[in-house]
Amino acid sequence: MSDQSSNPLTPKSSRRKKILRGLGIASLLLVVIGVVQFWPRPHDALTRYIPNDALVVVKIEPYTFIENLKGHYKEISNSPLVDELSENDSTACELPKNPVQFGIDLQHTAWTRGGEIYGFTMADPLKNTSSTHVVVALNNKNKFKNFLEAIFCQDTFTVDEGNNSSQLTMKDSSLLVTWDHTAAIFTLGYSPTVSLDSMQDWARYRIENPDRKNCIEQHEDFKAFRKDAEEVAVFVNVEALSEEVYDLFSSQLSSMDPNGLLSPKISANGMRSIQFHLTIDSGQFVLSSKFAGEGPGPFAFLAEQGLSEAASDNLHSTGNPQVAFSIALDMDTLYHNLDALVQEGLIGEQPLSLEEIDAQLGAFVPALAGKQWTIEELMTSLNGLIAGAVSIDLEEMFSPIDELHVHIGLEEGDSLFSSTVTELTSGVIQNRGLSLDLLLENDSAMNAQYEALYVLPYSGRQLVKTSDGYTLILGMKDGLDSANNVNGHNDDVNLFIRNAGYGQDNAIDGEIQEILQRNPIAFYVSLNGKDYGPKFSDITKELLELNLEGAELSEQAVDDIVNLMSHLSFSVSSQGEMEFVLALDNTEDNPLVTIWQTIERLGKELGMLE
Repeated sequence: MSDQSSNPLTPKSSRRKKILRGLGIASLLLVVIGVVQFWPRPHDALTRYIPNDALVVVKIEPYTFIENLKGHYKEISNSPLVDELSENDSTACELPKNPVQFGIDLQHTAWTRGGEIYGFTMADPLKNTSSTHVVVALNNKNKFKNFLEAIFCQDTFTVDEGNNSSQLTMKDSSLLVTWDHTAAIFTLGYSPTVSLDSMQDWARYRIENPDRKNCIEQHEDFKAFRKDAEEVAVFVNVEALSEEVYDLFSSQLSSMDPNGLLSPKISANGMRSIQFHLTIDSGQFVLSSKFAGEGPGPFAFLAEQGLSEAASDNLHSTGNPQVAFSIALDMDTLYHNLDALVQEGLIGEQPLSLEEIDAQLGAFVPALAGKQWTIEELMTSLNGLIAGAVSIDLEEMFSPIDELHVHIGLEEGDSLFSSTVTELTSGVIQNRGLSLDLLLENDSAMNAQYEALYVLPYSGRQLVKTSDGYTLILGMKDGLDSANNVNGHNDDVNLFIRNAGYGQDNAIDGEIQEILQRNPIAFYVSLNGKDYGPKFSDITKELLELNLEGAELSEQAVDDIVNLMSHLSFSVSSQGEMEFVLALDNTEDNPLVTIWQTIERLGKELGMLE
């Protein structure tokens, strides 16, 4: 009889074993995939060290900076300026040459996209305490300890090796570093009211007990913020501010205003967070921000659009203005918001309404007694658009402003504001405009006081009524002197109020107009020396030589500095999104590289660098 163990498996039994083996492999794969998918990667885990009540969180992606410096990294790292800065660093003993030996997880910190370093601030204004911390990922705690010991002098710190974490404390208490095998927390500073012992205990507990359920990740807005963030981003946790803190700020404001004229109640108004993002690319630094929360945003009183084309025609100049701004408001919403603030006690010792103020206007302003004007009627007569432009010529030493234009927009139709201005000026403002010289020429004292300011040219001051508002023009460049040439003044005003606008060839256009039209709040200022004339270079050279102990600079060095920047702009959208842009003249290279190279060239010329 043959041995049963040697009998081949029946087809049915073999198929069952194959199925079980396949299910086992599939289950194992699912487990592995699940672990890989949900197990926190080193840099993902960093947010678990940040408490959910952190007031400010800063995220930095070093990889983006490294990418931006491609082609220039070796040049910068080996530059004389770096040597000069490192020689002047008195805090370091010796910086290790090989970054791999730092013990820092560079793969998940600096060498791949998405690598992160975090900083955060804890604050309790009621107790006047605060602390600032930085979190980085580690891959070798022993190498990290060696790294710390190498960069700090031996007699400046102590190291306490614990069971689950280690801690380095500077003897002057200026720095505390706490780490384990996964991450390190640098405590850069803390309030003197917090004892060193309690801060050491807090840092040890935080590094040993990273808690996903009690960390900043649980904030409703943080995940989207983290996903969008590049280079540098800041998250302000408004929800971390308690009602007691708001009450504290309100009481401090009240104490600064003993007459009770300005005592607003501070409220978060449904706001959860404020988020800032800094990007550095294409020759410019861009800082943007936005608000997140429920209910009306803090900028609900803004209009949907910015500067109108009609208003931009009025903001003409002898060339593009060096400074320009526009504000477009939703007047109905602004009125209701103002009424709400007034009723909360913004104005006066007792809460009022705008209707109550309207009823008392005659008592405060005798000229308004018996009139039917109200704040609401006057405000809604405006279309909410205010814009301005300034042309500057520094070559004119005592009157550098060529022209100043300020435009105030009116609602279409018979505007109460227009009628009010006309009535208050006894009808002297007509469609053809008014020269302010004509108003002042009979009052020598007032005219002398005006001219004594010596800021604007003293000819051609006009207030012109246009189809969509009033435009105040100061210092027109047509050789206009209305006190002696009224006909010339009238001809000029006629030219101004044509449909095409005054000086249409010189109306603001291009980049300036786009910035002003894009958002309801916008501001632009040119930083390019070419826009201000040769005098700007002379002024810059004198200031530099004065502050650099009489150093003599070449024309090329001054030109590099004067024309380093292009412009600065600031804007706010109707959703409350802000954008601050600092643009360089060089749009090809990364602005950090351009600024670095300019500083280095200047340092070499001054003999400060070899």
